[in-house]
Amino acid sequence: CIALGLAAFAGCGSGGSGLVKVKGKVMVDGSPAQGAVVLLHPESPANSNVASGVTDASGIFSPMTGVDEGIAEGTYRVTIVWPDPKVNAGEG
Repeated sequence: CIALGLAAFAGCGSGGSGLVKVKGKVMVDGSPAQGAVVLLHPESPANSNVASGVTDASGIFSPMTGVDEGIAEGTYRVTIVWPDPKVNAGEG
């Protein structure tokens, strides 16, 4: 797995559960990182809900918190895990 640490977010309005709908895009060397798992870890001690999303073929993701679309307002640390498509599980 390759861990990356940069994503750009663009707000898209507010969800019904008090969450803000956002989208991000993950690029690696100028190409979209399809299938990357994005984890958003809130920095606020008042929010312990990690949000997550998976990138599509364009590298775009829309994170979810639990079963709800969006994230709570605040500052996040981002972890991105992108499995190498050239490596098959079980081979070694």
